[in-house]
Amino acid sequence: MDLAPGVPVGVASSACRPASEVTVEPGGVRCAYTDGLVERRGSSPGVGLERLVEVVSTGADTADGLCARIMAGLVGGRPADDDVALPVIRRDPVVA
Repeated sequence: MDLAPGVPVGVASSACRPASEVTVEPGGVRCAYTDGLVERRGSSPGVGLERLVEVVSTGADTADGLCARIMAGLVGGRPADDDVALPVIRRDPVVA
């Protein structure tokens, strides 16, 4: 998604933030995340991004189930070194 960046949340409560509209096709998923999900000290961020893509593309799930799978696959049982936020939107497929 090509979205305009805005002022980080918590920096300026009175700041105007850009609004964006995205389409989620039936069966589609959109994930947003903070860098704490994919970045690890001593590893390239690309490694975390590849792992995220792998976990997300392993199959259909509810949004809650997908979040649980992502957190298990990328954070696991160890405490995160950085903050992690992971809002997920999943649109149910159209059933004929």
